[in-house]
Parts: sequence; structure tokens; C-alpha cells
Amino acid sequence: MIYIKEIIPDKNSVAIRPEGILDLTSLPVLEEVLKNHLKGGKKILLDLGGVLHVSREAKDFLQGLQGSIISISSLEFKKLQRLD
Repeated sequence: MIYIKEIIPDKNSVAIRPEGILDLTSLPVLEEVLKNHLKGGKKILLDLGGVLHVSREAKDFLQGLQGSIISISSLEFKKLQRLD
């Protein structure tokens, strides 16, 4: 199960903070949230600090986001810190 918190500091950006387990079951939920904000042209900060476990499929998905979002923050994804 995953809970996704969206923080909108201004009209051009959003911080998305999923909490829980990011796997094949929860991945479509996160993907839909991200798609909706990307369609709106928002800059996205994805904060994975509340994620307890990331499956291999979810890792592949997150790596595929390069260039689409501002950054992914988490110790586990430190090497993906700057994606723009």
C-alpha cells in the first residue's frame, strides 16, 4: 500500500512524497499522479524519503523519469539527484 502526498508551493511546481511500498501494485498510482502534473507543465520534485521498499520494476520506472522531473531525492536514489 502507498500513500501519496502532494504539496503545491506555487502554480508551476509540485512536490510529491509517496510513503509506503513502491511496487507493481502501487506503481500505477504514482505514475498517474506524475502524468497528471507533467501534463499540466509543472516542475516536479519527487521525495522518496517516506518509501520503505522499492521493487526492481519501480527502480526501472524511476530511472526512466530522467529529464521529465526536476529531481528525485532519497538516499537510495542519490545518484539520480539532478535530472534536469
